[in-house]
Amino acid sequence: MINLNSYQDDAFDFYKSVVSSKQNSPQDPHYLDRIDSLESVVKDQYNAHTIHFQGDTLELLSNHAMSVASMNDLRKLYAYQNSVLQDLRVKLTTTNTGRMVICQSCTLNNANSFDHYISKGEFPEFAVNPINLIPCCSECNSLKSSQWRGIHGRNILNHYLDILPQVQYLYVDLGIGNKAIEVKFYLDNSNGVNNLLFERINNHYTRLELFRRFQENSESVISSLKDDIENGLVDSNFDLVRTQVLRRIDREKATKGVNYWQSVLKHTLINDEDFIIDYI
Repeated sequence: MINLNSYQDDAFDFYKSVVSSKQNSPQDPHYLDRIDSLESVVKDQYNAHTIHFQGDTLELLSNHAMSVASMNDLRKLYAYQNSVLQDLRVKLTTTNTGRMVICQSCTLNNANSFDHYISKGEFPEFAVNPINLIPCCSECNSLKSSQWRGIHGRNILNHYLDILPQVQYLYVDLGIGNKAIEVKFYLDNSNGVNNLLFERINNHYTRLELFRRFQENSESVISSLKDDIENGLVDSNFDLVRTQVLRRIDREKATKGVNYWQSVLKHTLINDEDFIIDYI
């Protein structure tokens, strides 16, 4: 799990490009006229969003009073397959080293949708605000739903705003016996992450059911690690193989984050004597 780079160009210009890509339909020949009539309201809201985004005070945003019909019109601007939004997806998932298409909310699935960090149900004016659209997988999108703030402010990670700590907070307990391995992921703040951020991290993992999802995907990681160790032992001793595995894990953490769940699991396994004795 790593941070993402947010959209750097003018967000309202992006909004206008989405509007320009739309057409009236025979069933609704005045749709674009109604959208045009909302431009000044949307522009003011975008300005407010930019100010609060830059100040990391999104939870203080207030939505603009407008009719239900106007809110529905603004929501209709969003369509994931829209060419302008697809170009945005490519831009946001392209890095200096290539495409990064894995959802960073879970690091399990491909990012095949956009999460509206601030829900378009609550703030329809931000339905196509590029700073409010975060590439994610459909599973995370569904689990997060409209959740993003509570009584203490934002309570779900924003991968543009929340700088992820470079210390470990994700851990795993192993239960090894009878040729079976049980894994249980959990969070621990013994490395002193800011309390507010740690609470947000905890809410994020809980809301998106990451502990369960990591556990359900652990078997393939365990099997792959066992194969790597056994193949290495053909030509070398275990201490050297362990050193090589740990180096690969360190490289993986450097690109995928200190708390990448697979790295945490493999690091725990390779240093567990019961795992080594029973399975290698």
